[in-house]
Amino acid sequence: MISQLLLDIETAIHSQRVSEIKASARDYDEYKNDEFLYKFTRICSVNYGYLIDIQPTDDGLYKLFISVDNAPDSETIFKIIASSEYAEKIKSIRFAHKGGQANGTVELYFAELLSYNSFPNLSFFYTQHFSKDGALIASMNGGYDEDGLGGKILDMMPEVKILNLVSAPNDNFFKRDYHPIETLEVRAGYDNNMFLERLTECKSFPNLKYFSYQDINLAFTQSPEEYVMPFEVIEKFMESKNFPKLETLSLLELKITEDQIQKLKKTYLGQKVKKLVLANQRNIDIETSQEYRMQRDWFIQEYFSF
Repeated sequence: MISQLLLDIETAIHSQRVSEIKASARDYDEYKNDEFLYKFTRICSVNYGYLIDIQPTDDGLYKLFISVDNAPDSETIFKIIASSEYAEKIKSIRFAHKGGQANGTVELYFAELLSYNSFPNLSFFYTQHFSKDGALIASMNGGYDEDGLGGKILDMMPEVKILNLVSAPNDNFFKRDYHPIETLEVRAGYDNNMFLERLTECKSFPNLKYFSYQDINLAFTQSPEEYVMPFEVIEKFMESKNFPKLETLSLLELKITEDQIQKLKKTYLGQKVKKLVLANQRNIDIETSQEYRMQRDWFIQEYFSF
């Protein structure tokens, strides 16, 4: 039975949205024998402006695809799926956001998703975006600071194996003895938070197998050059022996010379991994360049199948 809180949320969203939701589970009666699908679809159906897709998995859990038109409304849907009624039944979340500022930058706030109940069975978490400039601002409560979001995700999703972070996490991400994550993509956004430096010294992720990092893009964030990682930071990371299972390494949006790229290929990780991708900054129209998009998104396409 839907709680009064969720009924209140339904009423609030219903009064605000005007375009009908497109849901994969249009006919509620079809799912009456599946309590989770029936209740969740009933709740989400009134969230006008969302696209919801729910699929059962072989182990009795559920995969969710959630698309929203604007950031404020995402807080309502996050609060629903983080309730004790649903959180433990979710295996994967793919969240898509279509909004953005005039320059294309997308702002996402995750406090409502990560402030209530943990997701003990969730193994896949991916934030898809349609940002024109390739930059996102993701945090717990808003603003340009990542605000500990990455670390909070690991806290509340203790079994997540496949994860992408659209803002570089701060030091809270590394404050744990162990996490079983295997596939990780990180995009710096507007602040790299010394991410690669901290990861170099971290021993918390011994199972990391596939890793991609994209540093700040100077052209589209209008950041000064000193914001980009220096070569010495990259070189030190690639000499780290803290990732014994690493097979794929992708470092993008670098600002180094061809000679330095060749030097990185001779480092410990450069020799160890089966696939190494090193790519410099590209000062081109990110919105119209298909070549650039393929370079930027190849890791997602290969390792984040849903």
